[in-house]
Amino acid sequence: MRVDRFIRITKGLDIKLKGSPQLIRTAYTSPKVAITPPDFKWITPQLIIEEGATVRVGDSLFIAKENPKISFVAPVSGTVTEIVRGEKRRITAIIIEKDNKNSTSITPEMIKEESPEKIVDTMLVTGVWSMIRQRPFGTIANPDQQPKAIYISCFDTAPLAPDLHYILQDKGAQFAQGVKILSQLTKGNLYLTIPADHKPLEDWLQKEVLEKIDTSNIKVISFKGKHPAGNVGTQIHLVTPIQKGEVVWYVDPQHTANIGTLFLQKQLDFSRTVALTGSEVKNPQYYDTMIGAALSELIEEQVDIEFPRVVSGNLLTGRSVSKDGFIGFYDHQISVISDDVQREFLGWMTPGLNKFSLSRTFLSFLMPKKEYVMDTRLHGGERALMFSDVYSRVFPFRLLPDQLLKACITKDLDLMEALGIYEVIEEDFALCEFVCPSKTNCQQIVHDALWELVK
Repeated sequence: MRVDRFIRITKGLDIKLKGSPQLIRTAYTSPKVAITPPDFKWITPQLIIEEGATVRVGDSLFIAKENPKISFVAPVSGTVTEIVRGEKRRITAIIIEKDNKNSTSITPEMIKEESPEKIVDTMLVTGVWSMIRQRPFGTIANPDQQPKAIYISCFDTAPLAPDLHYILQDKGAQFAQGVKILSQLTKGNLYLTIPADHKPLEDWLQKEVLEKIDTSNIKVISFKGKHPAGNVGTQIHLVTPIQKGEVVWYVDPQHTANIGTLFLQKQLDFSRTVALTGSEVKNPQYYDTMIGAALSELIEEQVDIEFPRVVSGNLLTGRSVSKDGFIGFYDHQISVISDDVQREFLGWMTPGLNKFSLSRTFLSFLMPKKEYVMDTRLHGGERALMFSDVYSRVFPFRLLPDQLLKACITKDLDLMEALGIYEVIEEDFALCEFVCPSKTNCQQIVHDALWELVK
């Protein structure tokens, strides 16, 4: 297979946990589906419908107040049974009870691909534009801006991450069409990023994508290294760094296939394969379901502990949800660990054969391939932030993480820009947060700093 560039990442950290998904796929149908506005960063939802309304697939539920052209649509047909509100009456979920009719408001005549402008208009009208995100800020892409590049990361290196090739292997035609459509939306390159030494994925991409579409502006980049090698932020930084005023778009591989289905089969597709993972899951495996599916039946069947922590996404960057929660719009993984936090006898004084340690504090460092069972304990309290080399050991960006974090804390906007704030979002500091000896919430600090820039 043609690979345009190979990049080796020397910094990072693989957290080996118990509960990886088996290569088993099961269909999972949920009677309720929800679109959760908190999944969409910096978006203020403006409701179009009310409780009790009947909706079809593709009917607009709400629009973005900041850009009314961006619409968020119903993934199923049915009845809006509840609009859930949180603090300050912010909308946290719009719950739809399915009627299983799959009636739709989208007609084939609405789907046009004669030009990049027609493609953008089609994606805005049909509500799939929200599947495209941008750096900086990690928010929904601005349709009025031109990206200098588009990225599709075909692998994930987060803890217990699913095998994206296994998920996509039956969707070659849809994925290829999605790549073809997205490649027309930039005057730069579309980058397909893959893991090194993954021959099945390479063969699949060559056969299903590269041999079937025009690849004049499609580049394949191979990455080798520990997590966060699979994070799109790491890939963008090492291939096409973002300067102030520049924009790079990125799309999840399954969303790429959803976009491809829209233009190939002239119908909306909100299907989603998720991996149910974690040490507290009885049979970790893959489930074919859809975006926003309810988790209650799945958790009840597969988790039997009294205090589970259910996370939509991976354990480093995912969003904590209740047992009655819903799959996040951008998530392809559900993680479950124990939330039963109890004090441990002798604590750090034990040999620690079952404790993960980056600093070789415990004897477990003698077993590099060992898989661990972790819970939500902090093993200490938050304390004064100490700067050392611990961040730089797991932070593969060519930036100064300690100084950038300090600038974020002090809200020094000029210094933040000089140190590369436009290159990062919260997930890029997830490993720094994990290894931080001060128990500092690095991701929240970066989030607050980015909000200052957005304002």
